[in-house]
Amino acid sequence: MRKKLVSTVFLCAVMATGAVSAATSSTTLSNTQDVATGSLIYQGSGNGKLKGNLTKGSDMYSKARMVHKMWPDETIASLKLTSSAPSKSINVTLSSADNAYYVQLEQISGGAEGNGSLTN
Repeated sequence: MRKKLVSTVFLCAVMATGAVSAATSSTTLSNTQDVATGSLIYQGSGNGKLKGNLTKGSDMYSKARMVHKMWPDETIASLKLTSSAPSKSINVTLSSADNAYYVQLEQISGGAEGNGSLTN
């Protein structure tokens, strides 16, 4: 019984610290897609990181998007990836823990391939 009580107290202490691991929304864009969207991440407000990597073609966007209830999604940060600057990353402010966020990749001139991620 004492061992179970100690385990329960330890578990409660860990949960009370509010330790949250980073969540990542990631996706890959193929040359046959106009847009690719990553999964939603929910937890956390504060700072995140948007990354994009163009692996083929000439131009694409990597965007951090915020979901609004009852309103269209909003682009909160964007990277333009080109053949001369194929990989970029920027810090992003995630303003509200009440909203979901995701990464979106978008063709600019067609034929682009790449990947992107948004991590909180």
